[in-house]
Amino acid sequence: MGKYALIGGYTSEAWAKMIDNPGDRVAAVRKTAEAVGAKLPRDH
Repeated sequence: MGKYALIGGYTSEAWAKMIDNPGDRVAAVRKTAEAVGAKLPRDH
């Protein structure tokens, strides 16, 4: 199976919200990926 890299960025507003309300972003991405049959092989 092929492996793909996703690259993204955050706006200043998004950074501010994440600082005010920190959380496990990997868990959220993993849940979304698994919902479409993808896997996250490593946490970076």
